[in-house]
Amino acid sequence: MRRMILILGLSVLLLATVGLLACGGNGSLTGQPRIHFDEDFVDAGIVPPGVSLNYTFNFTNEGDAPLTITDATIQVLEGC
Repeated sequence: MRRMILILGLSVLLLATVGLLACGGNGSLTGQPRIHFDEDFVDAGIVPPGVSLNYTFNFTNEGDAPLTITDATIQVLEGC
């Protein structure tokens, strides 16, 4: 009986080790891109009508697949 429990325990440990190695060791691989922006929003203050603003949004791909941006939309919140 002890031998059976030992073999079962070692088998589970082996399977867990193989699973972690297949995932790069962190278990969080998804095969998906994941975008992360340095800032969630930008406060431009009061901007008069007709004035253009330029701002650079810094971001990184924290996923494990290539990130492709096909469209960028900016939402302007008034009165905030």
